[in-house]
Amino acid sequence: MRSLLVVCFLVCLAISPIVVRAEAEVNAVELETEAVAVADVENEGAQQLNTMITDEMKAAGESESDLEAEVEVENESSSESEADRRHHHVSAGFLSKLKSVLHSWGLTVVADDSAQAKLKRVWGLVNAKKNTSGAWPTPLQILGIFGMDMGISFDGDKGQTDLDVIPASRATKKVKLIHSVGCIAHVKFTIKSGVTKYTGIFNSGSQHSLVRISAATKPDFSKTTDAVAGGFVPGAGIKFFRGKSAKSANFVFMRALTPQDSWNPFKHEWSNAVTNEGDYNAVQKLLRGQFETTSAWAAHIGLSDDAAFDESGTAVPSTKINFPYQLVFVPTDDLAHKYPDTYPSASAFKPFTDILTSITPGTKLWTVYAIPEPKAAWEELGEITTVSNFVTSEYSDTTLFFAHQRFEDDLKLKPDWRTACKDIYSCKVCPIDRQCTAPDTSANKADASPGLVSSACNSVSSWWYNRPAAEAVFLEQSENAVDEMEQAQAQEQDIAQE
Repeated sequence: MRSLLVVCFLVCLAISPIVVRAEAEVNAVELETEAVAVADVENEGAQQLNTMITDEMKAAGESESDLEAEVEVENESSSESEADRRHHHVSAGFLSKLKSVLHSWGLTVVADDSAQAKLKRVWGLVNAKKNTSGAWPTPLQILGIFGMDMGISFDGDKGQTDLDVIPASRATKKVKLIHSVGCIAHVKFTIKSGVTKYTGIFNSGSQHSLVRISAATKPDFSKTTDAVAGGFVPGAGIKFFRGKSAKSANFVFMRALTPQDSWNPFKHEWSNAVTNEGDYNAVQKLLRGQFETTSAWAAHIGLSDDAAFDESGTAVPSTKINFPYQLVFVPTDDLAHKYPDTYPSASAFKPFTDILTSITPGTKLWTVYAIPEPKAAWEELGEITTVSNFVTSEYSDTTLFFAHQRFEDDLKLKPDWRTACKDIYSCKVCPIDRQCTAPDTSANKADASPGLVSSACNSVSSWWYNRPAAEAVFLEQSENAVDEMEQAQAQEQDIAQE
């Protein structure tokens, strides 16, 4: 007697998605599979499948030599914070065995490769570590950045296929050396109606995105009345998930490489291309120089990959890819003025992470403007709005990866930009704080300077030639910091012995 068997991997609880997470010793490989197969199967075959599952459930975790996979079933009818989760453990070998059995019966395991499924997998991993944070690096750890291959920030490790996970060569360091601690939220990027000149994500927008806001280095939160003295350098990374085989699109954006004059992370505009203008100290110059070892335009992040595939994963013909020269993120007036620039005391102080976690879903964060060509005026492109709350997460701080893109990639597709971009100092970018041609909106009408195009990029053109002197200053500062740390540890040991 034959019967109709609907195989939703491990029954799927009717409508629930499957998240399969395989973990091997140090490095985790996350795989999400949603299997829906329908066929006529002998009763004997169904019994064989049930026996396999039962046996593996009993044996799970007993063999240290086997890889383990965690099958997590979520009840989608519950809110994310109250999801009703059940966990089963099966070996990775069993997963392969099960696929083979299903294949022998003429059944197919179909992976859900939609942008929504990819977001759900990563967002689940983020929330599994909710209300935790990564660590700030020590001065000694920060020194390690000068021995790094900075190309990994752009390309990942050689042969790496999952660029949503920090490269293994970086994961061994256990802590991100810059932008180490922050908050992350599910957001959507909505393109303004009628804007159709661009392609990829800049045309489709994105309903399935993550934005992470962090501080470049550990701020001194004791400087409550002076964010510059506190060294507060906020910035963000955004990840647009795309369907099919398309990898996520990523870029980072910030105000500048130097501290800002407010503890409010939404005080100023940010951009994927920041000016080279600024009073950089020795450390900041060296950090920028380190990134310039892999890209001549280290402070200008490319956008062409975002325009190569839309959210569904549909590729854009290479001859039709179109993207802006630069993006500018203008915070809403509400966020720009809601939080104070300074605090009268430590008891009143609110760290940027507390500000972010207080933001509710449905909050518009930024209006996004596009600068289509070098020296062109701003054009409104869309807006970014929160879908979830911001959360702290150790996974976000230590494992999630936002791959950078070189501006050189953009120049290959836009060779006419070479006129304005012969080198980093001739390649002008719209400077921060609306000091260039800007649209006449309520957000920037008061302080915009229409018609003014900055001559940024020219003021610090000689620092690279003084790099040896800058390195000496940095090493001296670092050695002093390490000495202070060692002295503090020695004092703690003396107190403990007493």
